[in-house]
Amino acid sequence: MKVCQACSGLLCAVLLILQAATAQASEQARQWIAAMSERAESLDYTGYLVYQRGRQSSGFYLSHWHDEDGVELKKLVYQDGQPLELLEKAGKRYCLPACPTNSRAVQLPLTQGLAGESTALWQFYQASLVGESRVAGREVVHARVEAQDTDRYSYDFYLDRQTGLMLKMRLLDHDKLPLESFQYIHIDYRKAPAAGRAFDPGAADSVEVPLASDAGQAHSPALSPAWLPRGFVLQQAQRLERGNSHYRYLYSDGLAQFSLFVEKSAASPAQRPVSDRIGATSVVSVAKAVAGAHYTVTVAGEIPLPTAEKIALSAGGGQ
Repeated sequence: MKVCQACSGLLCAVLLILQAATAQASEQARQWIAAMSERAESLDYTGYLVYQRGRQSSGFYLSHWHDEDGVELKKLVYQDGQPLELLEKAGKRYCLPACPTNSRAVQLPLTQGLAGESTALWQFYQASLVGESRVAGREVVHARVEAQDTDRYSYDFYLDRQTGLMLKMRLLDHDKLPLESFQYIHIDYRKAPAAGRAFDPGAADSVEVPLASDAGQAHSPALSPAWLPRGFVLQQAQRLERGNSHYRYLYSDGLAQFSLFVEKSAASPAQRPVSDRIGATSVVSVAKAVAGAHYTVTVAGEIPLPTAEKIALSAGGGQ
């Protein structure tokens, strides 16, 4: 009896030690991920990277720096396909020669940190440290952020051990198989030469695209989604065209994001929903009729397809 009690006590002690070690590792992972957001904004760096989504892959040159007034700037240059350069400065985006309406690369989270307070994030994800590796010739810490439900995906982050910058990211499905990824193949923590930062926002063929708008000035309450996954809140609302006919709403849980587009139609569109998925990006379009007016509602973002379908169908109070 005493032996059993001793074994039981020993087992409890081991379990408590394991629980404490797991909690400590999780907290360390959270600290690395929180620092990742700050480093992405504060550091100056340039690099070449590869982005893969499903069977599609693209190469980019990225330059991130601060001007003499401390204003943050980001420049992204396509390395394949049609020539395209993107610049973000002071909350605005510029494109040369023009901003393609269907450009997935515009939304790459290359220098984007966590949206909102990171503490709320951990209600829906579990963080852990997986190990160490190398990316772009640099030592990295491998942190995993695992979704706690089926309405979002999991993430692998590979963070520069010296600087904390994210050098590689993998977006994982529910079986932990990669759906999307990007990684640097070369990184330099020096401000790019003047030629690498050259960009004229005032050029005649530049297109200025606002990154955020006042939610109070762009709304379509009758077509707001009646259902959202836990933790997703409205981050931005933007009127894309004049005449109150086309809106974009950006929702986030602090890590995952999706956009809800609402466009007024001249006539009743096809009634059957249309859905597709490329890599981790789900797109669902449905037709809606509200007060005699016809709309097309589209949900697009890095969320599972069943979740995107449920959001789209709930717009305007539908099921």
